[in-house]
Amino acid sequence: MNSTHMSVKQLAARWSCPVSAIYQQVRSGGLAALHIGQTIRIPIAEIERFEAQNTTGGDEVGRRRKTRSA
Repeated sequence: MNSTHMSVKQLAARWSCPVSAIYQQVRSGGLAALHIGQTIRIPIAEIERFEAQNTTGGDEVGRRRKTRSA
């Protein structure tokens, strides 16, 4: 694996989703990718940005739960 990019197949394995879901995110512009001929590579920085932007939960949810139950 290239340490700066991941293939669609590698990213699908990381996220435990079908490769078609990754292609859809690339097509829709939700996930920036490098196109080399028919090969697509997604920069690690873009993957981390996407994960941070699309991850819910953590402390923020925990604070909301405490507020609701108090």
